[in-house]
Amino acid sequence: MRRLSGEPGRRSWIDTLVDWGTSRRLPGWMLLALWWLISASLLTVVKWWDGSAAVGEPFARIADTFYCWFALLVYAMIRASSRTAFDRIRPVLAMDDDEAARLRLHIATMTPVTALVCGVVGAGLGIAAFAADPVARDLASSSFGATVVVVGLLYVSSVVFAIPALVQMVRQLRLVALLHRRVRSVDIFRPWPVHAFSRLTALSGTLALVAAAYAMVTNPATLTNPVWVVLVPGAVVLAVLAFFLPLRGMHLRLQQERRQLLDENAGRTLAVTVDLDAAVDGRAYERIPELKAVLGALDEARGRIEKASTWPWAPATLRGFTTALLVPVLVWLLTKILATTLGL
Repeated sequence: MRRLSGEPGRRSWIDTLVDWGTSRRLPGWMLLALWWLISASLLTVVKWWDGSAAVGEPFARIADTFYCWFALLVYAMIRASSRTAFDRIRPVLAMDDDEAARLRLHIATMTPVTALVCGVVGAGLGIAAFAADPVARDLASSSFGATVVVVGLLYVSSVVFAIPALVQMVRQLRLVALLHRRVRSVDIFRPWPVHAFSRLTALSGTLALVAAAYAMVTNPATLTNPVWVVLVPGAVVLAVLAFFLPLRGMHLRLQQERRQLLDENAGRTLAVTVDLDAAVDGRAYERIPELKAVLGALDEARGRIEKASTWPWAPATLRGFTTALLVPVLVWLLTKILATTLGL
């Protein structure tokens, strides 16, 4: 049987890093916070060492040290959420256990080749972003050490970790839709299994929106640097697509199921109506109360069917994602209003 990434000897560099972090005794968030503190401290100490900043003065772009470790956290969260979502939908998937195990692995991890390409592309984009940022170039010009840490920690590593996370979201567009097509049957009155991946797609989209909003708030170059101008709006668009597109196929299946139930209900209603008419014509009035009760029950059933949602997510999931979607929009509007008001 062919191996996929994530099996022993076939893990990608980013999955290896996440596996190492999640196998430590420290909680993942604490480990990431520790690494963030070390990287921020290193940038600050280097500036103190080369004399370009007074001892005790914090690094000017300290907020930018967040991106690298947040991108790694995003990848780890998407990976964990995809496994949980797969386990929830597994009971209704039409596949054997071996295939299910392979697909669970495939949706959660990245192949070594794909991860390597993402890393190379990310490094190139990080260097390009640095070259297009005059403030960063000035910060890096004070010494060779400053150049290494500013380019490496602020730019290259941030994009090297961000690209795999974005690529995973793109892969979800196809893989979630593929898994939804393998669902044996759907039940509009028991939709919980088919809601499983909505949490994953909402999480992916929300994390991308949080990163975009943070970038616009903390880094003025987000709206001027050509690399960020492409990546940040691209992340917002991807966030929307990552939530809605993979779930569209399941939405259509749920709609089809509702139409079928309504058609069956209409057939039964017609049959009872024919019996009612026959009872009236035959003066069998004693049957009329019973037939009217059946018609009433069928009307109630039709009402329940019509009210059943065909969207493959819980209302709370949609509300949370919509709220997150408004954040970068509001941040962008506020930025424009302040720039106009202050004449910037």
